[in-house]
Amino acid sequence: MRNFLQTTAAALGLLLLAACTGPTTTDRQALARGYTAFESKQYAPAESAATAYITKFPDGPNIDEAYYLRGISLAGRNQNVAAATDLRMAIQSSTRNDLKAKSWHTLGDMAYEGQRWSEARADYSQALQYYPAQDPLTNFRIGACFQAEGRWAEARPYFAKVISTPGGDAAIIDRAKTRYACTSYCLQFGAYRDTTSALNAAATLKTAGVIAQVLMETRGGAPMYFVRAGTFKTLVDAESAKASATRSYPGAIVYP
Repeated sequence: MRNFLQTTAAALGLLLLAACTGPTTTDRQALARGYTAFESKQYAPAESAATAYITKFPDGPNIDEAYYLRGISLAGRNQNVAAATDLRMAIQSSTRNDLKAKSWHTLGDMAYEGQRWSEARADYSQALQYYPAQDPLTNFRIGACFQAEGRWAEARPYFAKVISTPGGDAAIIDRAKTRYACTSYCLQFGAYRDTTSALNAAATLKTAGVIAQVLMETRGGAPMYFVRAGTFKTLVDAESAKASATRSYPGAIVYP
């Protein structure tokens, strides 16, 4: 989420400098410097700049950007309850689709990181009302939320949108293709460049009562062999299995 916040803050800061009505140029520049501070991960001074503007100009023309800046600054400091309040104020006070979209997306990110899947889906869906409908990251996150809840069939259309987005990011498209093909979670116990190592690892797991499969996938143009086991409908089930497995196999991860 932090990278998303950093990339969206810069554009809003530029718009502040372009404003020509309302508070003085000095006031607008002070708020713009808050965005610059945020870009440098100086969340406290960024928050202070936003608070100063909100206090001085509660009905100012840039009040939506001030609330947004304070919201993302609070989110940067993991003050998510206060951040959510400010982001909703930004949405309420703004007429700009880009700011509404970014605010809803940030709300979705906070819910996603807190594993509140239904809330995250709702927030991301709100963001899609203001983003282009094919926005890849938002669609990917909605699909991932559905899968976390065990609703695999409902997730697929969102990954399909990511895959079909013209000029989309190759990395997120590859991840969407992987997710699209899955119908459950499993545990991955290892990744190997040769079949012998993978088969030996699977055999060792079998002696411990874990029935694992060796699956080949192409990575970077070369074959890679993965040792995976289990079928888990929800992410909670998969994470619980991982917690048990890592006592004996600390390298086990949830896939996908």
